Amino acid sequence: TGQELTVTEMVPNERFRFHSVMSRGMGWEFDFTMTAKPQGDATLVTRDQKITNFPIFMLPMKLMMPLIVKKFDKKMLNNLKADLEAGS
Repeated sequence: TGQELTVTEMVPNERFRFHSVMSRGMGWEFDFTMTAKPQGDATLVTRDQKITNFPIFMLPMKLMMPLIVKKFDKKMLNNLKADLEAGS
């Protein structure tokens, strides 16, 4: 995928953090946190991200990232939910 991932924290059944370096991204780096919290008979999974490094010439793209990431997150979380419910 062109990314190098490093796990930075893992608390089983609670939190998972990792750092991503996009090898083809010309300097983009991100920190991600995924959390799982009981919510009634279900589990609420959230995902947060922070840009930690980016190429200066990509500043306009950095400003658009919240919109792009929100759409990507929704798709990713829907896929994760479907996989979990299917037992895969």
